[in-house]
Amino acid sequence: MLTLGVDYEPGSDKLRHAIAAVLTSLNVLRDRGEREATLHFAGQGDAVLLFPGTDASGRYSGILQRADFVARFEQLDKEQAGTPASFLKQVKHPPEPVKDHERLKKILNNKRRQLPSASRGIIVLDVSELFMLSDFSVERALYGDLLVGFQRVKGPEEPVGETASWRNNRGFLLHTSRVSAVVIQKRNVQEEEANIKRQVYPTNRADSDTIRLSLAELERFGAVEDRTHLSAENAP
Repeated sequence: MLTLGVDYEPGSDKLRHAIAAVLTSLNVLRDRGEREATLHFAGQGDAVLLFPGTDASGRYSGILQRADFVARFEQLDKEQAGTPASFLKQVKHPPEPVKDHERLKKILNNKRRQLPSASRGIIVLDVSELFMLSDFSVERALYGDLLVGFQRVKGPEEPVGETASWRNNRGFLLHTSRVSAVVIQKRNVQEEEANIKRQVYPTNRADSDTIRLSLAELERFGAVEDRTHLSAENAP
């Protein structure tokens, strides 16, 4: 059973060091003939493997407090279909805004540089391993922050006017003509069967050098949902 924090991104040094610690722990369990243990990992050279009955206080308390990667080992005498993992996000004081959209924009910018110019560039991104990435964060990264405003009133006793919402100019798609659409893919495995869901996000860039795709072309890649107004034949 694995519990890991937000800093263990795919391909990161921290995740590689944690995997190395897990493999070392498995060798120790095998050599000692132990059936249970818990690995508390806070960084390279800053970890401890505890067996049942071990006093976790005193010399180990500091590592236990710092550890943001925990692996619990239990010999079940049978092969498992997969390894369950839970996501742990430490609360900061004072709380900080979620920046998943900034991380997504960074990934997309790296992919954008690989696309040729003046062509129908489409980025397909599998986010199955990007924990806690919501649809809200995806739309924020691609189309910009959602802003809400309302009409000014003349006095404090008058009702607030009608509200209006719009996106600002910080979205990824607004700043590149190379990308006609982004396809977000999520993979869910249940009972050894993989279900794949693809959502299509057409560009909202209206510049003349942007190549838009038709609705039929967009639907080849997945569900367009409520973004059909951004297809070539429907865009303003």
